[in-house]
Amino acid sequence: MTIRKNVKISLSGNHPPIMGNLDDRTRQLIEKFLKERFHDALVSDPQVQDELLRWLDEGEYSQASIAVKRQDLKRFRIAAQKNPETLGRMDHRLEDILASKRNAVALGAQKSAKARMINHEFLKGLQMRVQSGDVTETEFEAYLVFIGTLMTGIRPSEWPDCKIERSLFIAEEGQAYPVVIVKTAKTKDHQEERVRHLILEGFKDTQIDLIEDCIGIGRRRNTSSKFGTLSRSFRKLAYSTTDTATHAEALEALDMASARKIYTVEARRAKRTKKEVAAALGHTTIINIRSYDLGNLADGRQITLPLARARQAEVEAVRDTLKEFTANNYKTVRRDLHEDLLDNPVVVN
Repeated sequence: MTIRKNVKISLSGNHPPIMGNLDDRTRQLIEKFLKERFHDALVSDPQVQDELLRWLDEGEYSQASIAVKRQDLKRFRIAAQKNPETLGRMDHRLEDILASKRNAVALGAQKSAKARMINHEFLKGLQMRVQSGDVTETEFEAYLVFIGTLMTGIRPSEWPDCKIERSLFIAEEGQAYPVVIVKTAKTKDHQEERVRHLILEGFKDTQIDLIEDCIGIGRRRNTSSKFGTLSRSFRKLAYSTTDTATHAEALEALDMASARKIYTVEARRAKRTKKEVAAALGHTTIINIRSYDLGNLADGRQITLPLARARQAEVEAVRDTLKEFTANNYKTVRRDLHEDLLDNPVVVN
């Protein structure tokens, strides 16, 4: 059944309610008519989709819990991915809404936008610009540090104290690898100084050379203001090679630390565990990984660069604090229950 002419529908303004004032049969016929004649056309309309997204985002359509509503958003996102021709434009917006609704994750939508922007095509555009020679020295150094951080997850402040061993024997693996030894920056006052070992398995010699260049740049620019200059220069470079209309929010927030976040996203896309990623980043627990890995993890890797990994001994030292908390509470409940039974024995008749 086809519609013989275009029908203009106003989606703005207030419309008097009607459905509640109809008998069941009339209401059913109207619903049947709308479904048969207008359902597909309306759902495919961008204006209707924007209104649907606002409706889902506000969450007033149901009294269900936040967790259930997040599942609703995930179902809609899956539907958008399965129907790209009709619902595809909703995909990224649904991803942003989901990111913004994750508890205690600041700037979730912004981080998600950066994870979408920084992919193979983004890096290819930067590479072509750098190879053309039409960049300043600071822009070139910024490009190198950004790529080095994408491959290793090293903090900007950690680069000056890094050291590369071209062949270091890793006892628990019984094999030697090229390794970056990193003095971890964020060590609490009461903790001993920590170092971590990032194994450069699968790295080409040129990529290891690039990491050595990053260490040299870090030592020359060993102040926050000088690293800030790198961030500004890299942002300027990215603006010149990227679609600013599509990626305005991501470009505005782009800095050297963004590469560390994308390292996390790519490592999670590569199916590395949260403990493996946390160890590589220099974290002692997995608790912060959830605020780092905002991005679509289901689509697989978006960047072809190799990723450094932590040695197994350091992975095993990372704590899963939520799991420990749950286990300890379980033990406490069992102990309290056991003591209660001793004080108040159950009498079986």
